[in-house]
Amino acid sequence: MTWVPILNVSVIYKHARSKRLESYVDSGAPGCLFHSSVGKVLGMKVEEGIEGALGGVIGGVRRKVYYHDVEVGLFGQVIALRAGFSDDLSVAAILGRSGFFDSFTITFDPCNNPPGLALERFYRT
Repeated sequence: MTWVPILNVSVIYKHARSKRLESYVDSGAPGCLFHSSVGKVLGMKVEEGIEGALGGVIGGVRRKVYYHDVEVGLFGQVIALRAGFSDDLSVAAILGRSGFFDSFTITFDPCNNPPGLALERFYRT
Protein backbone atom coordinates (compact mmCIF):
# COMPACT_ATOMS: atom_id res chain seq x y z
CA MET A 1 0.00 0.00 0.00
CA THR A 2 1.34 3.44 -0.95
CA TRP A 3 0.94 6.45 1.31
CA VAL A 4 -0.58 9.51 -0.35
CA PRO A 5 -0.58 12.88 1.45
CA ILE A 6 -4.09 14.36 1.44
CA LEU A 7 -5.44 17.55 3.01
CA ASN A 8 -9.05 18.66 3.29
CA VAL A 9 -9.48 22.12 1.80
CA SER A 10 -12.33 24.29 0.61
CA VAL A 11 -12.36 26.54 -2.44
CA ILE A 12 -13.67 30.08 -2.11
CA TYR A 13 -14.85 31.92 -5.22
CA LYS A 14 -16.34 35.37 -4.80
CA HIS A 15 -18.63 34.84 -1.79
CA ALA A 16 -19.25 31.10 -2.23
CA ARG A 17 -17.35 28.37 -0.38
CA SER A 18 -17.18 24.70 -1.39
CA LYS A 19 -17.53 21.77 0.95
CA ARG A 20 -14.20 20.35 2.12
CA LEU A 21 -12.43 18.42 -0.62
CA GLU A 22 -9.86 15.66 -0.26
CA SER A 23 -6.88 17.22 -2.04
CA TYR A 24 -3.66 15.49 -3.06
CA VAL A 25 -0.51 17.30 -1.92
CA ASP A 26 1.71 16.86 -4.98
CA SER A 27 5.21 18.35 -5.09
CA GLY A 28 5.45 17.26 -8.73
CA ALA A 29 2.44 19.27 -9.84
CA PRO A 30 3.35 22.72 -11.17
CA GLY A 31 0.17 24.32 -9.80
CA CYS A 32 -3.13 23.76 -8.06
CA LEU A 33 -5.93 22.02 -9.94
CA PHE A 34 -9.58 21.34 -9.19
CA HIS A 35 -12.23 19.38 -11.03
CA SER A 36 -14.41 21.82 -12.97
CA SER A 37 -17.51 20.60 -11.10
CA VAL A 38 -16.12 22.34 -7.98
CA GLY A 39 -16.03 25.69 -9.79
CA LYS A 40 -19.44 25.21 -11.34
CA VAL A 41 -21.06 24.52 -7.95
CA LEU A 42 -19.59 27.85 -6.77
CA GLY A 43 -21.16 29.72 -9.72
CA MET A 44 -17.97 29.96 -11.74
CA LYS A 45 -18.18 30.07 -15.53
CA VAL A 46 -15.22 27.73 -15.83
CA GLU A 47 -14.73 28.00 -19.60
CA GLU A 48 -14.40 31.81 -19.34
CA GLY A 49 -11.09 31.47 -17.49
CA ILE A 50 -7.60 31.66 -18.97
CA GLU A 51 -7.24 28.58 -21.15
CA GLY A 52 -4.23 26.30 -20.83
CA ALA A 53 -3.21 22.71 -21.50
CA LEU A 54 -3.38 19.89 -18.96
CA GLY A 55 -0.96 17.00 -19.29
CA GLY A 56 0.52 14.35 -17.05
CA VAL A 57 3.77 12.61 -16.34
CA ILE A 58 3.15 10.28 -19.26
CA GLY A 59 2.78 11.42 -22.84
CA GLY A 60 -0.50 11.54 -24.61
CA VAL A 61 -3.44 13.75 -25.33
CA ARG A 62 -3.39 17.13 -23.63
CA ARG A 63 -6.68 18.41 -22.28
CA LYS A 64 -7.99 21.91 -21.62
CA VAL A 65 -7.72 23.59 -18.24
CA TYR A 66 -9.14 27.00 -17.32
CA TYR A 67 -7.42 29.20 -14.73
CA HIS A 68 -9.25 31.38 -12.21
CA ASP A 69 -8.23 33.39 -9.17
CA VAL A 70 -9.69 31.75 -6.07
CA GLU A 71 -8.93 31.32 -2.39
CA VAL A 72 -8.29 28.05 -0.60
CA GLY A 73 -9.21 27.55 3.03
CA LEU A 74 -7.47 25.09 5.33
CA PHE A 75 -6.81 24.96 9.06
CA GLY A 76 -8.51 28.32 9.62
CA GLN A 77 -6.28 30.06 7.07
CA VAL A 78 -7.08 31.38 3.62
CA ILE A 79 -4.58 31.67 0.77
CA ALA A 80 -5.19 33.38 -2.55
CA LEU A 81 -3.98 31.59 -5.67
CA ARG A 82 -4.61 30.99 -9.35
CA ALA A 83 -5.93 27.47 -9.90
CA GLY A 84 -6.80 25.42 -12.95
CA PHE A 85 -10.21 23.81 -13.40
CA SER A 86 -10.75 20.87 -15.74
CA ASP A 87 -13.42 18.28 -16.53
CA ASP A 88 -10.60 15.81 -17.20
CA LEU A 89 -9.05 15.83 -13.74
CA SER A 90 -9.39 12.35 -12.24
CA VAL A 91 -9.54 13.59 -8.62
CA ALA A 92 -11.32 16.48 -6.88
CA ALA A 93 -8.17 18.51 -6.20
CA ILE A 94 -4.38 18.65 -6.46
CA LEU A 95 -2.30 21.11 -4.43
CA GLY A 96 0.89 21.88 -6.34
CA ARG A 97 3.96 24.08 -6.21
CA SER A 98 2.58 27.39 -7.49
CA GLY A 99 -0.01 28.70 -5.07
CA PHE A 100 0.36 26.08 -2.36
CA PHE A 101 4.02 25.09 -1.89
CA ASP A 102 5.02 28.73 -2.21
CA SER A 103 2.84 29.56 0.84
CA PHE A 104 3.88 26.74 3.19
CA THR A 105 6.96 24.86 4.30
CA ILE A 106 5.86 21.25 3.90
CA THR A 107 7.53 18.30 5.56
CA PHE A 108 6.55 14.83 4.44
CA ASP A 109 7.01 12.13 7.08
CA PRO A 110 6.31 8.69 5.60
CA CYS A 111 8.26 6.90 8.37
CA ASN A 112 5.68 7.26 11.14
CA ASN A 113 2.73 4.93 11.46
CA PRO A 114 0.48 6.39 10.21
CA PRO A 115 2.53 8.56 7.84
CA GLY A 116 1.87 12.29 7.85
CA LEU A 117 2.91 15.74 6.83
CA ALA A 118 3.49 19.02 8.63
CA LEU A 119 2.70 22.49 7.29
CA GLU A 120 4.12 25.81 8.40
CA ARG A 121 2.71 28.97 6.82
CA PHE A 122 5.11 31.66 5.70
CA TYR A 123 4.45 35.07 4.20
CA ARG A 124 6.42 36.74 1.45
CA THR A 125 7.25 40.42 1.73
